[in-house]
Amino acid sequence: MGTAVYGFIMIADSMARAHGWSETAAASLVSAMWIVAPLALLSAPVISRYGPWKLIVAGLLLLSLGFSGLAVASEFWQVYALRVLMGLGKVAIMTSIPIVVAQWFDRRFGTAIAIVWAGRS
Repeated sequence: MGTAVYGFIMIADSMARAHGWSETAAASLVSAMWIVAPLALLSAPVISRYGPWKLIVAGLLLLSLGFSGLAVASEFWQVYALRVLMGLGKVAIMTSIPIVVAQWFDRRFGTAIAIVWAGRS
């Protein structure tokens, strides 16, 4: 998960300079993946229907596709769209992980959630 956030932060500046984009544009690319964060509110019915593991796998595929696409994207809008796609993947994963971890802790649910949140990126 750190690759989607921290890894991109490491390459955003040099990518923007290589394409002649402003620092503001580079910063907007870093935060573009959070534009879909409100979709987390809709994750409960999706998780109920398909289960958390399917959502985790789908999220990993979206993240991988988005990050791989950065290698060939050259226009600002393409990179922005890929970052939004990566955001969808991150929402899918990060809303499902607490459910999986909580299932491992049948007596200490609070401990499970604390572990999940302590390891988030």
